[in-house]
Amino acid sequence: MLYSFNVAFTLLMIAMLAVAAWPRAQRRLNAVGWIARLGGACERFVRRFYWPLFALILLVGVLCRVYRFGVLPMGLNQDGAMAAVDGYALAMYGTDRFGTSYPAHLWAWGYGQMSALYSYLCIPFFRVMGLSRLSMRLPMLCVSLAMLPVLWDLARRLCGRGFALLALLLVCVNPWQMMQSRWALDCNMMSHCLLLGVYLLVIGAQGRRTWALCLSMVPFAMSMYAYGVAIYSTPVLLLCAAVYLLCKKRASLVQVLLSAAIWLLLSAPIILTMMINYFQWDTMQLGPITLQLFDENARTQEIAFMTDDMYRAFAQNALEWLRVTFLQGYDSSTFNSVPGFRTLYIFSFPALIAGLVWLVRDRRRAALAGLARTRDGLDCDGAMLLLCWLIAMAVCGLLTSSPNVNRANGVYYALMLLCAYALYRCVRGVRAFAPLIACMYLLAFGGQCAVYFSPGYADYTAQNYQPGLYEAIASVKTFPYSFDVVYITSPGEDESENVISRMIAAVALGLDRDEMNDEKELTDASGEPIGYYTDWFWFQDFSNFTPDPTGCAVYVIPQSARALFDEADYLIWDYQQFAVAYPRYWVED
Repeated sequence: MLYSFNVAFTLLMIAMLAVAAWPRAQRRLNAVGWIARLGGACERFVRRFYWPLFALILLVGVLCRVYRFGVLPMGLNQDGAMAAVDGYALAMYGTDRFGTSYPAHLWAWGYGQMSALYSYLCIPFFRVMGLSRLSMRLPMLCVSLAMLPVLWDLARRLCGRGFALLALLLVCVNPWQMMQSRWALDCNMMSHCLLLGVYLLVIGAQGRRTWALCLSMVPFAMSMYAYGVAIYSTPVLLLCAAVYLLCKKRASLVQVLLSAAIWLLLSAPIILTMMINYFQWDTMQLGPITLQLFDENARTQEIAFMTDDMYRAFAQNALEWLRVTFLQGYDSSTFNSVPGFRTLYIFSFPALIAGLVWLVRDRRRAALAGLARTRDGLDCDGAMLLLCWLIAMAVCGLLTSSPNVNRANGVYYALMLLCAYALYRCVRGVRAFAPLIACMYLLAFGGQCAVYFSPGYADYTAQNYQPGLYEAIASVKTFPYSFDVVYITSPGEDESENVISRMIAAVALGLDRDEMNDEKELTDASGEPIGYYTDWFWFQDFSNFTPDPTGCAVYVIPQSARALFDEADYLIWDYQQFAVAYPRYWVED
């Protein structure tokens, strides 16, 4: 059924785009009485109820992002847990979990590092609320919600109020924007930084406002700390924008140099950290900020020009990036989009292509004619800055190996604007298309929400979220029976193998750095010390384990190990794909 739905809507999208590109077809449709009356009624309705529609669309966007926010998605993603543990250490001690003072880039897993921005954004939430799944996800939710009106206002400046309302609808019902707002993947913060930066850049370009141009450098600099790929994509965006603004005299040389100085100053710690690791310099300190040399760095193999066959990698990356972004193709990740709907809905791909073609063509024609705006109201300067954004993200896709959804996250807001522009052209040609477009996206939105909030989706995302493990470990904090030790499931007993379980356990139990490292005792509900972390919590591979029904222990196990625990000997509580077992011997005793 979903396949038929996508095919039908794709054909309908192509038909509307064909009409938008064919003026004769537009005239014939608009000559039909009921179509003309419907189009006129839609136009009057939007003009009269613009702000109630704005509020209603925004409300839908907010509600679908906060509904069961503290619970869904079930479990925790490993990268989100790692970012949270480091963020909590920074909030409590001013160091990461290893004791490094305010690192510009996080050591994280040791063999592969992690961007630091999200961990720093978590600090105020952790200081107020402590460490939990809710507090670690709140920063992403708050930023994601703030970007909804930002995209609307950027669209308004690009092409007017009607275009902005359509863009707001697309972002509020967008699968990718909704899903990334509900969990704490650090790299997704880059997309929000770029949107805010481009928004301020457009404000600055449209009025030669020095304050806006300089202020835009703050989110652009923050993007450098949000995701490693920004190192070779954000500078491309800024360079393209600077050349255009100077050539078109939308900014003076002084304004550009001042903005560049601000960006370089704010980006200096992360740029120097990358240089230290590339040239193998010693770790440096800038006051309390640490620019660290890492012993290992697996991330360099994800950059195309550092691979053995560079040109082949370029070609593969380019095709994969286009397939995943513009063509709405499938990638292996389960946490960035719902199957069958993808990041902007599968049937949007013709609009993405048409939107790019029309944006380039319309802007060029207006610029050659010496006009500031096109016939449809598109601002030429804003359109060019949007193209600079797309160029930078294309370079990012070219250089980044296996550009899946999260690695291509910086382009999705720009793609929403392209899609909105194509649909806006359709509505400008035939007003009666407006309710049809709204129904298409609202139906698709309802379908993807029905899947996302269904119980079966937790099983689909099990590889990335380990649904139930967080809940099972967290239940130990309020366990009604005494115990001497807790066995927590882990792939192996080696530290490098159980680090994922350790991070999830740290968040579930609300442990700080010193408690994790056995430098401070754990406390009970009354605040009394009860012993050290490693005395209470043991990480165990249950594939080769024989439990003792007379031992006073709690077992956090995967469902695959449930057969080891006879219900005649154990009380068992189920948590999705995990369970908690406790010997009946101690209950009966």
